[in-house]
Amino acid sequence: MARAYLDKLADELAAIGLPRGVLMMLSNGGLARIDDARELPIALLESGPAAGAVSAVHHSLLESHRDLLAFDMGGTTAKLCLVTQGQPSISFGFEAARRQRFAEGSGLPIHITTVDLIEIGAGGGSIAHQDALGLLKVGPRSAGSEPGPMCYGLGGDAPTVTDANLLLGYLNPDFFAGGTLAMDRQQSVAGFAALGQQLQHSAVATAWGVHDIVAENMAAAARVHVSERGQDPRKFVLVATGGGGPLHAYYVARKIGISTIIAPPEAGVASAFGLLVATARSDRSRTISFKPATDDLRALETQFTALETQALPPLHALEQGFGPIQLQRRADGRFVGQGFNLTVDLPSGPYHFADSAGEAAWRAQLDQAFRSEYQRKFGRVPPDVPVELVNLRITGEAPPVEPFHAAPLPASHSTPEPVAHRDVYFHEVRDYVSTPIFRRAQLRPGFAMAGPLLVEEPSTTVVVGPLGRITMTEHANLVITVETAQ
Repeated sequence: MARAYLDKLADELAAIGLPRGVLMMLSNGGLARIDDARELPIALLESGPAAGAVSAVHHSLLESHRDLLAFDMGGTTAKLCLVTQGQPSISFGFEAARRQRFAEGSGLPIHITTVDLIEIGAGGGSIAHQDALGLLKVGPRSAGSEPGPMCYGLGGDAPTVTDANLLLGYLNPDFFAGGTLAMDRQQSVAGFAALGQQLQHSAVATAWGVHDIVAENMAAAARVHVSERGQDPRKFVLVATGGGGPLHAYYVARKIGISTIIAPPEAGVASAFGLLVATARSDRSRTISFKPATDDLRALETQFTALETQALPPLHALEQGFGPIQLQRRADGRFVGQGFNLTVDLPSGPYHFADSAGEAAWRAQLDQAFRSEYQRKFGRVPPDVPVELVNLRITGEAPPVEPFHAAPLPASHSTPEPVAHRDVYFHEVRDYVSTPIFRRAQLRPGFAMAGPLLVEEPSTTVVVGPLGRITMTEHANLVITVETAQ
């Protein structure tokens, strides 16, 4: 199936005159030739969300932020990636096709290198309903794109997150998808009136409950995910992408305790932009049982050399556009007797030595590489327990020779007039507020304003509540500073 699709893609792009070969984004956040994707199509499985994380990193680095939470919300799901020191977290396995979306162990285990993305909540099409206990719930069922939310007028018969955002005033029914898709607000009102009657609340209170539940579910998942990796989520910035990310980022950030949000330009198509700024990447791995303290170092070097030989050809094939190549040795290790593995960076090779002192030095470096990372993550190491490496990994990366740079926008010190005012619900005042509406295309670097306000663009809307302040930077990013909840 993948080969047939990729062959058709390459043929049709060639037919319209594409001057160069086709590159594909892989789940590891890197680019590869389409021929490599044909040989290992499973590596494409998480490529779209991975590209979104790459895009978020690019924009945050432009603003000198290296630690961020990449928050991507689309029509069916919202995903989060932890980025530290400008590097997205990497995982070497995940679950696909879960029988229960948030239940670990209910899906198919896929053992590939992938940007570490967690599914943290609902998307725009997720359906709001009353559960068996009489409580308001959102998802996991989704209206999808067809028939879609009730406001699409295509036959959807249950209120969704998008319907809630329209009723609350966050979405403009005349400018959704740039005005290409009409929205019927009365359908959303009717849906939430019926659901509110079941819950004994007004339509507005029920719609706000949906928006608030979505934000709380995302914030709770983010707090746990970041804390499990030994980090404080309040020290990160939130980069909001996808059609729904900028819509929900304000209240998600307040709940987490994050004070800075970055909304990149064209956030609704951030994954597509990520393809323009990604590096080329090649990953290879193999299973081993190796104890650095006692086993033959020459055998370890032989194994790593073989992996490097496998990882280099896909990168050499792209050397006209990407380079120089950098190789990183890694391993999954554990203390003997443990039931879980920890992935750590190892010193660069080759592990050659001329005498016993050189051999001892390499053994100490390999052993300490694992122990130092273990202590950093867990606070202590068990005494007198040997280290065992169980998987060897090679990562090869090559940055673009000519990195993509967007043309800077001219600065302006004048504040444009809003294109309209609209009644928008903000929970801080428990009511609708007449709110200025700006179009992103009219803003220039130097624009600054306190909330509440909305910034509309064809693919999304940036929501700034009463406790937020927005500025546009020289890189055309909208940066929102938020007074976090106490």
